[in-house]
Amino acid sequence: MNLNPRQALAFWKLLFIDKNPTMTEFTKPLGAPPKIKGTEERKQMIDAGLIELEKRGRANYVILTDKAWKVAADNFDATISQSKFAADVLQALLKRLQIFMQNSNITLAEIMSPAENAETEVEKTEYTEEMKLPAAENHSKSVDLETKIKTAYYKTSGGKWNVRVRLTALRKQLPDVPRAELDALLLKMQKDEKLVLYPLDYRPEIKPDDEQAAIDIGGYKNHIVYMEG
Repeated sequence: MNLNPRQALAFWKLLFIDKNPTMTEFTKPLGAPPKIKGTEERKQMIDAGLIELEKRGRANYVILTDKAWKVAADNFDATISQSKFAADVLQALLKRLQIFMQNSNITLAEIMSPAENAETEVEKTEYTEEMKLPAAENHSKSVDLETKIKTAYYKTSGGKWNVRVRLTALRKQLPDVPRAELDALLLKMQKDEKLVLYPLDYRPEIKPDDEQAAIDIGGYKNHIVYMEG
């Protein structure tokens, strides 16, 4: 589905702001008169599998689906509506960016001018413990671990692809793999579009084991992995 600017704004607001809005609250950024138009645009997003409604008490709440996180990763360049609701999205994004920079020890200059800092970053990583092995041996080790991750995912999911698997369950299948090494490869596989990491949105579903196993990306704790065969 190609999101129009109003739908894109509502989508990013739902993603960046740590809150599940009611159906009415979600429709406000759509803001297109007449009111029925906003309702139709919300329905289009439901039909496309990007959002779903969850009944809690008397109200219906909007939550992102598993599919939405994959779509989001491929649509950062989507045009959004320049309405008053865009300010809330920008503020939430900047907050997430600040947390990510602090946790990753990255400066704003490095983000704004990545090409100028690429050579420096290579120099930093060349002397880490992970880079001491010869390049060919490192590559072979990475491929072997990637195969183990895929096997563990397939086993944990009950022999299915394209379903969500909790990271806590995946880690239990790989007890001999150091956490830092496993996390680094999971992040690389996501960058290479071999899997998608995303959080559990519904708080009651999140257990202490899920929090402990989560991978933090930009201030978001990701508890789930989704992998295609």
